[in-house]
Amino acid sequence: MNKEVKNMTKYVKAHTQYILNQLKAGNITEDILGYHRLQIANIQHERLIHLIVLFIFALLLIASVVLFFYIESIETLLLTALFLVVEAFYVAHYYLLENTVQRWYKIENFMISKLKNIGTNIEKF
Repeated sequence: MNKEVKNMTKYVKAHTQYILNQLKAGNITEDILGYHRLQIANIQHERLIHLIVLFIFALLLIASVVLFFYIESIETLLLTALFLVVEAFYVAHYYLLENTVQRWYKIENFMISKLKNIGTNIEKF
């Protein structure tokens, strides 16, 4: 696992734990909600960038497969294998980002429902 993925996983776990601890303590304030929304915005940006890169590598993977059918050589096979491995890691990382954003949305909705007595009050996140 590369350093960026480890750091992102650590960041996600730390923020999620912090927010859950605040919820358990009953410390739901506008400031905590604002901080959580800022972290959601940060991870949404990260997710968007990784989605763009994921699509670029998907196109490169498709192009290398097509190239392999035209030029059957070890070089094109290795290129295809390289793009396949990189794409697999990007899909795994994007999966983490997407699931994190969805979970954080649920936490945000819960916080809003507690603060303003509106919206859905789903406690499973």
